Amino acid sequence: MQKIVCISDTHGKHKKVKIPKCDILIHAGDFSSTGKHDEVERFLRWLNKQPAEHIIFCAGNHDLSFDFEPEFKEEMLRKYVWGTATSNPRIHYLEDSSIICNGLHFYGMPWCPRFMNWAFYFESGSKELQEKCDSIPLDTDILITHGPPWGILDLTYSQTYAGSQALRNRIHSLNLKYHVFGHIHEGYGSELYEKTMFINASTCTAFYEPTNAPVIIEI
Repeated sequence: MQKIVCISDTHGKHKKVKIPKCDILIHAGDFSSTGKHDEVERFLRWLNKQPAEHIIFCAGNHDLSFDFEPEFKEEMLRKYVWGTATSNPRIHYLEDSSIICNGLHFYGMPWCPRFMNWAFYFESGSKELQEKCDSIPLDTDILITHGPPWGILDLTYSQTYAGSQALRNRIHSLNLKYHVFGHIHEGYGSELYEKTMFINASTCTAFYEPTNAPVIIEI
């Protein structure tokens, strides 16, 4: 039995989040408020101290420097992720990429439908967004995306569905065990749909208070 802890959308308030000892910690993006260099570095220092055998994270639409400043992103990954790597690295950053971890196939993707002028977006219904979603491997066990699929844990306070239809389309072709995401804080929680457990792991509420508990999976 493996214990997997899921969080997302900590928005720089990660120090208020208590992470229990676990096999794998997942963070589904928006680890910063606007991607400023100092807040990104503070998050990565905190991440390195968490009591997990493996840590897997992706970026989100608020993590602007990871999208628009590739040199800075590379510097941070070299210092806090790649620089800590041995033959069995503990921290894994996924951006349109996969990793086999403890016998499970994880795939991570930050892209969402356009939401104002933040990071990692394509226009809703665009060919580019569908291509990103179609690149998710068929043998993925646990999918990590920043945003939700359309119609699943994506209902906002304004009663609109804010998820990705392109992602929903792709999920129909997959045989996922779990899909972990955040982005829509109001959608926090879990929902079983067909054979997949969907988890909106947003730590912050719609009022940006980091009070939602980490979601724990045992698999």
